[in-house]
Amino acid sequence: MAATAIFFVIEPLLPQIIVYIMKSNATIPLRYPAPIYWIGLDMEKNYILIWCVSSFSIFVIAAIICATDTTLIFQLQHCCGLFAVVSYQIKNPPKSLLYEEESQSYRYEDAQYQHYIMCIKNHKRAIEYVN
Repeated sequence: MAATAIFFVIEPLLPQIIVYIMKSNATIPLRYPAPIYWIGLDMEKNYILIWCVSSFSIFVIAAIICATDTTLIFQLQHCCGLFAVVSYQIKNPPKSLLYEEESQSYRYEDAQYQHYIMCIKNHKRAIEYVN
């Protein structure tokens, strides 16, 4: 994304750089990375200043887009991870008595029942996270 922004910003300068290197007498019209018109400023006299400000703005916009996309990807990965954990819990019920609550033990069937209740609650939490 940064490389694209760099090429987008530098592209208007390339003809001027080529003319300068070739020592040509040709006059190249000044172009900007984006359509710009500032009232009260001489666009030709302040070309470098306006180009720098517009280039900085383009980089900021590109960084915001990149950060937003990255955040979306992380949230999507986290959501998929939550559902993967619930799927693993459902596929692998407890094989022994794991649930003991206040010195009151459950039978094996009760432990599995409690396990599936916990899986349903975790699934609901994952759905709430998605929404």
